[in-house]
Amino acid sequence: MNPPCLGIILAGGQSKRMGQDKALMPHPLGNGTQNMLQYSEQLFQNAGMEQVLISRDSQNTNDVTGATGIRDIYKKAGPLGGLYSVLQHTSCDAVLMLPVDLPLMTAPMLQQLRQVGERNHSACCFEGHSLPLYLPIDKNVRDFLQHEFAQFNGKGPAIKHLLKQVPHTRITADEPIKLSNTNTPEQWQDAQQILQSGI
Repeated sequence: MNPPCLGIILAGGQSKRMGQDKALMPHPLGNGTQNMLQYSEQLFQNAGMEQVLISRDSQNTNDVTGATGIRDIYKKAGPLGGLYSVLQHTSCDAVLMLPVDLPLMTAPMLQQLRQVGERNHSACCFEGHSLPLYLPIDKNVRDFLQHEFAQFNGKGPAIKHLLKQVPHTRITADEPIKLSNTNTPEQWQDAQQILQSGI
């Protein structure tokens, strides 16, 4: 029986602008005891996810153990490349995809995406952001991914193109600042200051 919803941590990026692997950076409030990968896993656990997998680049999986780590089939294929790779290994009714570089994200926000998506029988994301994303895995999604990666040319399809093919809902975040991602050292420093200020 397929899990009703599978959590996928997207941690396969190159992290070039950050200058180090974002997944292994210590979370600003973890006192050095929890990196961003572990923080993301904890978010999913707190959100009640039944199963969590980690999408990682094939050259950077030595820190991911056992069945939780899924190597990307195509390098530099973006979030949908990670999803495509995960779906080659497992079946599920829906996924909730979370980038590893969202240190301000909260479990209730992830729960909200899933609840609205399940209620509307549609994909669901926050206004102005393609990720995190709740996505039912149906024939349309599988056909889209199969078609796009059958002709992969070094760049994966954009989520916005997928969303044009499937029903989707965009919701307004109560605290949009918590959707801030961290691609650069400057953005990372900003996130630290926000967390330390208690916002």
